[in-house]
Amino acid sequence: MKSFILALLSLGLVTPVGAYENTVGGHVPLAKAVNDASSFEVNTLRCFQGDMSGYYVLSTGAVVVCQDNARKIGVMVDWTSNDLDTLRHEAHHLLQDCMKGGIGDRQSRLFFDNLTPSLEALGPERVSTIRDIYSDVPNDVINMEIEAFAVATYVNPDNIASSINKFCS
Repeated sequence: MKSFILALLSLGLVTPVGAYENTVGGHVPLAKAVNDASSFEVNTLRCFQGDMSGYYVLSTGAVVVCQDNARKIGVMVDWTSNDLDTLRHEAHHLLQDCMKGGIGDRQSRLFFDNLTPSLEALGPERVSTIRDIYSDVPNDVINMEIEAFAVATYVNPDNIASSINKFCS
């Protein structure tokens, strides 16, 4: 994990833990960057049809967060830490989409050139869990999930927003 954090620090993509607050206000620039680049939705019908925290629509570029305490379709409620983590995770999928082709063309790739730091940061047990959850999808999709989980855990929302603004405009 240390090498992952050092690599992200050297790229200017991460701020040391504690340098930002995991608050709704701290995620406003990220939500704006997502919405400016594509679309940002909360609590869609699909959120109520299964047990999910959110999803990215590769065909349209929509970032969707299914809030933990959602009660009605399309109605936003108070944000939890998990909701904010999901926003960072799904926003990273938008960034991955911007790295190949264009938004909504059903093409994406890893943001970083090497998956190894993400594997090290998450550790073998968490990586194994992710692989099990996504066992029905191709390996390249699993790798993008692993990277998105690592980014959501270790990269602050301002830096994700800056990358979206840079690569998705």
